[in-house]
Amino acid sequence: MTEPPVASATDLEQELRRQSAALHAALAATQDALTVEQEQLATSRDEVRRLEADLVAVRAHLADARRELQWLRRAGVDLNALMEHRLIRAVRAAGRLARRPLSLVRRRPS
Repeated sequence: MTEPPVASATDLEQELRRQSAALHAALAATQDALTVEQEQLATSRDEVRRLEADLVAVRAHLADARRELQWLRRAGVDLNALMEHRLIRAVRAAGRLARRPLSLVRRRPS
């Protein structure tokens, strides 16, 4: 039986350097990807904070609107009749139109 050839110390050192360089490159790529994900997470957290602040403002506005409605009801105002008034209907239609995307708004010919 013949013994398998033994690699020289120089060959082993070169192989170790090659593997080390490959591992360092993989580590650097992983760290870069992690940095990108951390930046995306920070951006997402900022967006969540902004949305939460908007939600607080909307809830406060809704609470104010509820108080106003209760006051009008207690004052005996017929809200159904009020909503049928032509000026109120025009304002509501304008509000709906303003909330539509511009691509859906029909333009009148000039």
